[in-house]
Formats: sequence, C-alpha cells, structure tokens
Amino acid sequence: MTRAHVRILLVGMLAGLGGPLASFTCERSAVAAEKPIVVVVLAEEKESRKIAILLTKGSLDGVTLREGGDVVKALHAAGLEGTVQKAAATEKGRAALFEKMKTVGAASGVDAMVVIRVAVDKKGRDVTYEIVDCHGGVSPSHVVTRVGHAPSKKDDVALLAAIDGPLHAIAVSLKAPPVAAASSSNGAPEGDAVAGASEGPEPPSVDDLLGTHGDGSDVGDVGSAPSKKGRVHDEIVALAVGAEMASRRFVYQNPGTTNLRPYDLPSAPGVTMALDLTPFSHTPVKLLQGLGVFADYHMTVATTSQVEGGSDVKTKWARLDAGARWLVALGKSGVALGPVGAFSRDDFRLEDASSPDLPSVTYRSIRLGGLVRATLASVELRLGAAWVHPLSATPLTTRFRHSSVTGVELEASVAAPLGSHLELSLGVAFTRFSWTFRSEPGDAYVATSASDELARAVLALAFRL
Repeated sequence: MTRAHVRILLVGMLAGLGGPLASFTCERSAVAAEKPIVVVVLAEEKESRKIAILLTKGSLDGVTLREGGDVVKALHAAGLEGTVQKAAATEKGRAALFEKMKTVGAASGVDAMVVIRVAVDKKGRDVTYEIVDCHGGVSPSHVVTRVGHAPSKKDDVALLAAIDGPLHAIAVSLKAPPVAAASSSNGAPEGDAVAGASEGPEPPSVDDLLGTHGDGSDVGDVGSAPSKKGRVHDEIVALAVGAEMASRRFVYQNPGTTNLRPYDLPSAPGVTMALDLTPFSHTPVKLLQGLGVFADYHMTVATTSQVEGGSDVKTKWARLDAGARWLVALGKSGVALGPVGAFSRDDFRLEDASSPDLPSVTYRSIRLGGLVRATLASVELRLGAAWVHPLSATPLTTRFRHSSVTGVELEASVAAPLGSHLELSLGVAFTRFSWTFRSEPGDAYVATSASDELARAVLALAFRL
C-alpha cells in the first residue's frame, strides 16, 4: 500500500526562553481515509479535570478524544484502588495501572488512554500526561508541560500539541506498520521529532480555565466524576477565620414577678476561627473518607447592652464547639451526608453586679444531628440540623423550683473556591432553647416557660490543604 505523508504543525515554547513561539514540523503517514483512533482522557481530580475538558473540546488529526468515565469504572472493577492519578504518581503504581489500561482498552475498543496529573505551586502548574497504547505497539509516553494561571488560547494549542506526537505515533503503529523513518524540517529522524514533542520544548503558560469550559459555562463531568463528586473531601486540613454578626432574644412567658426581664440584642459584631481535619480524605476506603473532626470558636467584640432605667452593661458572648462527623458520598451525585456530634459551650454574660436578674447563662450542651453537603460545579451547599441537649444552663436553672431546657439548631452555608487552596463561605446558624419552669406563688421567680433564640451570620475565608 502506498503511503502519502502530511505535515502537521506543533506549537511550543523554545526551552528556557520566554520569547516568541517557535514551530517545528514532523512527517507522518496519512491515515485520513481510515477511521481515527479512539483515545479516552482519564481525570478524577479537580485540577486535572480542567485540562481534560480542554483536551476533549480540542481537535487532533486522526484522533477522536472522548471522556473516560466508563473506562475509569472498568479500571476500578479490574482492581484499581484510589484514583488513576494516584496510581500514576509512582513507578510501581504506573506499571500496574498501564497493564490494567491495556486490558480494559482492548476489551472496550479503546486504542489509547491519557492520564492527566497536575501539581500546583505558587507560580503555576506542572501538567503530566501518561499516554498508553492499549495495543502495546508503542511504549508509554511521559510528557510534562509547565502551565501558569492566566487563560490563553495559545496555551490551549500548546497543551494539545504536547500529546499530539505520542498519539500520532500510536496511530501510525496501528494503521500503517511498519513506518519508515522520515525527516523532520531540521533534518532529524521522525522518531526524534516525536520524542521532542513528548519531552520537549516547554509550552507557554496557560489556561487555568477558572472552573469553566473556556466559553464561560460551568465545568462538567469529565472522565470520572470530579473528586468532590467521587469523594467527600479533597482537603486534609482546613483553617478558617472570619467576621460575624450575632443576635440574641430571650423572652419569659407568663411572668408572675417583675424581676424577670426580657432581653433583645439585635446585632453584635464578632470574630470567628475554625479548624477542620479530615485525615482519611485520600484513603481508597470510601467509608473512611468522610470521617473528620472539627473545632470552632466565636466571640463578640465591643458589645454592650442597655438596662432599663440604668447604664450600659458590658456584654460578653463566646461559643466553643468541638466534635466529629462522618459523611458518606452518594455515588457520583455530588451529595454527601451523615451524622454529626459535638460538645458546645455557649457563654453569654451581662456583667452588671447591681442587676443580678439579667438573663446571663452558660449552656454546656451535647449536639447530635446530621449534615448534608451538595456540590454543583465548584460551589458547595451545606445544610445541617441538630438536637441540642444542655448538660447545664447556669445560673438560670438556679432561679426556679424546677426547670428543664432543650434545644434545636439549624445551619446553612454556601462556599466557593478562590484559587487552588482558598475558599470563601457565607453561612447562617440559628439555635433555639425552650425552657419550662415549675414555680409556686410566693417564689422569688415565677414563670411558666421561656425561649432563648441565638443567631449568627458568618463570612469566612478558609485555607485548605
């Protein structure tokens, strides 16, 4: 069979230079009349998904690029543990992964697979491609491309160019063996030109895509679902600081004595900090991925209350929570839910020795409830509810012959990423304590019940690692 030759243009950066783009050409056997080879792109983690989306939207001669969700499932069914990115991160893992890829590819009609791994640092990202010929005719290629953070159409071409050489080498191996060595534009054998495309000139910096397709639409599912849809968490440690506005309203029902004062604090500024640990977030054991512990602290600042017929009273309000949760992802739906338990100390003090009847109180409580997290694109919605059982609530409990209190708590928040490790969140929380009293005429304090409503709105910035 006679084989024609065509030239294709690969765009790259001159190694070590930040100057203008350079181009080079290599000659390949024409396969236009034959069916293109089928190549799937595998990406299970957030950063790699962005590059995968770019590749599947691009076009390469003689190559059909598609998503690889079905292939990822088949790889896991074949014994792959963890994500394909983690398996490809070590030499031993790559060897085992490549064998599984060849087996699955041969069974599913796939000619080649591309695993994308991304390492992020302050200046940019290293995008690593592992390109595997499922038929075994061409050795796996290991291509590393340096990219930055600024979107650029030039870089879209450069990222495609980085895999063009190895994929066409696979196409030639499958459709026109054997291939005679051809000369590149600089006189080097074609094999050298392909090796240059694999290892070669570093492309310009590039497209972070900022969580979108490049046309402004939200990132969709590429390959397997993204890590937040496949796992409960990506991060192991999260540290947050923020500002808040808090309010409190305390009211007695059917007060029988004049010394039972209601209290209303419309708003008080405050600060908050939180620590969240999810030590098993990257374990292959899915049931452990959502097991974590947390602690948070809230405190109002520069807050005073005014006593009827008196002066301003210094007011201190602080809350400490410490607990654990266990969330389980519902398949690839992007939803995770599970139980949450915590100990809480809510300390509200009105420091006025001349007015001992003010509703100062310290709640020490056990909270038992549940939490739901739903991820849409890169935005996460969190909804929680809990039953609150106070272990103590002094000094209010000491004022009545008999008293009991129980509570409920509701919370909701929305969070969005700011870059690779920062997250901005806005949340609200509402707690209501319901009191019942037993008293008799002649007691110092007489009432049938009371309600204590505490609310806060929090704007926080979290660092996730």
